[in-house]
Amino acid sequence: MSKSKMLLIILISFVPFFFGSFNQPKREDVKFNLSNHQTFSTDAKAFVTLFSPPQFKKYRMKLLKIDDQLKFVEAMNKKIFANQFDVITTDGEHLLQFTSVVNEWNFFPSSPNHWMSYNIDLGIISKPGLYVVQAISDNKVAYAPVVVSNYSIVYKVSNNELLGFLSDNRTGRFQANAEFTLMSRGIDSVVKFSSNDEGIAFTKLDPKFETHAISQLIVKKNNEIILSNPYLYFSGERENLIAYVYTNQPVYRPGQEVNFKSIIRKQRGNELVNIDSKEFLVTIKSPRNNEVFSEEMRTNDFGSLAGNFKLDENAEIGDYIISFEGEGTTLFGSFTVEEYKKPEFKVTVQTTEKRYSRKDTINIKVNADYYFGSPVTNATVVVGVYRKAFWIPWWYWSEHNWFYDRFSKISYWNAQPQLINSVEGIVNDKGEFSFSYPIDEKEEQDFTYEFVATVTDQSRRAIIGAAETFVTRGAFNLSISTDKYFIKKNDNIEIRVDAIDFDRKPVLTDVKLIINRVEFKKNSFEETVATLNSKTNEKGRAAFNFKPEAEGFYRYAATAYDEKGNKISAHGSFYVVSENLSDFYQRPESGIEIVTDKESYNKGDTLSAFVFIPHKNVDVLLTFEINRIISHQKISVRENIFEVKQILTDEFSPSFNINVVYSFGGELHN
Repeated sequence: MSKSKMLLIILISFVPFFFGSFNQPKREDVKFNLSNHQTFSTDAKAFVTLFSPPQFKKYRMKLLKIDDQLKFVEAMNKKIFANQFDVITTDGEHLLQFTSVVNEWNFFPSSPNHWMSYNIDLGIISKPGLYVVQAISDNKVAYAPVVVSNYSIVYKVSNNELLGFLSDNRTGRFQANAEFTLMSRGIDSVVKFSSNDEGIAFTKLDPKFETHAISQLIVKKNNEIILSNPYLYFSGERENLIAYVYTNQPVYRPGQEVNFKSIIRKQRGNELVNIDSKEFLVTIKSPRNNEVFSEEMRTNDFGSLAGNFKLDENAEIGDYIISFEGEGTTLFGSFTVEEYKKPEFKVTVQTTEKRYSRKDTINIKVNADYYFGSPVTNATVVVGVYRKAFWIPWWYWSEHNWFYDRFSKISYWNAQPQLINSVEGIVNDKGEFSFSYPIDEKEEQDFTYEFVATVTDQSRRAIIGAAETFVTRGAFNLSISTDKYFIKKNDNIEIRVDAIDFDRKPVLTDVKLIINRVEFKKNSFEETVATLNSKTNEKGRAAFNFKPEAEGFYRYAATAYDEKGNKISAHGSFYVVSENLSDFYQRPESGIEIVTDKESYNKGDTLSAFVFIPHKNVDVLLTFEINRIISHQKISVRENIFEVKQILTDEFSPSFNINVVYSFGGELHN
């Protein structure tokens, strides 16, 4: 399945900003900082944070409004890789010429003799825009941005297409006829386009356009300028080195040769830049911090360097650290040295049966034999008893189980093992240790029991052996599922029950199905609305059809019995909504949820999906995507639920993604 490469940016993304002195004091000088990491609406109190050392007793504060944001953006776009905001650009242009003073005041730290952080209250800034707070003390100055807006920009770029919208944070509605301007690095010209009458903006991009080169998306609406990443020009995109460090094998023995390689890149925002012909000091240290290798090396034309060295025959055992020091930073990798000694004997653990029920007794036998043929005698044995819950995944009976099976190396999904008991003993003259373990399971769950035996002989050499067995509620397992998870009232739903034993063979058995409707209003109650009986067929499956007459939440449970009378059950749930999707209670899950009516489709089928969102009366953008956007649609949602239908043509094959995104209250929901 190909995933669409996309970039999703929203105006209110939280990023911290710290700015140093305008005069660039020496490193040892004490500095103060201003920071801000949020966007404010026009009816919220704005503030910035001042980090003040005890050396500064008074600050002269200014709130400046950037009057010409477009010119400001153009000037700052020339130096977005600066590590600090500076009011003077690399071309000598003074950025404060684009600002006007809104307010001036003095600030006196309340704890002038201590390092403290203070929230500087700016009050409610009723006019949207981009502002700058200036703090001056002695001969030093710091700046912090303040963004005030009631809008958010949301966009994605895929296959040289840009799709997005401008959303009102107060209403969640898309804004029609907004003017979009895309600025980027690597292309001289800008891209201009507008949102249509529905508020959706779409444009084709030049084939040479690099999606990660987007620096800013600017939207103009009602004489207001909105930036997709307004803080970019204040924080700068800091450059840092990253490296992929690896060896030709993860573990070595003493005396072996270690071959190592490092691929080094400089990271600029979303870009990775090649680092060629740069010197690095490569050092390898042992677990006891002893230096075993050191050499100056230079990266090649591809930004990588490689080397090798031979471990000493008496090399220390443990983890070794490889460091690459250069360009003002240090990068690290590691490998392990272990001493291997061939075991002199082997340990086997056996149980008399492969599967047990919850009241059975397990008979375990531990056997220890030297490889030259004699049994291990006078050896101690410690057997740890581990238990872990397991269940057969729902997709096991699907016609597409081959697809899901690749997500797990084991046939059954297991939980984490728990140590529930320990048994100690001594092997006899035959190298054997046997014991019985009674099972006393009360939980309605299937388990695997693992018996891990550690045998320690007279030379204090410890060897481990293990065996695993099933401890189940009955002779087989039930799995239950529906063909749909959400249906409309009076639609038919099929409930499938599968019975399979633990050798993966189908089981013929009687099955009883009970369906209950649950009411969650003032006086919660649960009533049985159907009791159905059936038998599994030669494939171990029983199918039940049910047509609910009322909307709401339904629980169902299937019950069967094995030959010993052990009760085996499985349960699930589904939802029923009214024809117009109203009167549907709020979903318990938070965020957006998309539920399709089937797990797979054929070409020509019509997909039906219910979409649940946490807000009402908002606009959402629905897209169907592969490695590109197949289609997009604006949907004005009235309730917390809406239905999506789509005819699946050839372009949806073999798989596709459904995406729903909207912005409300300054938060992105996707």
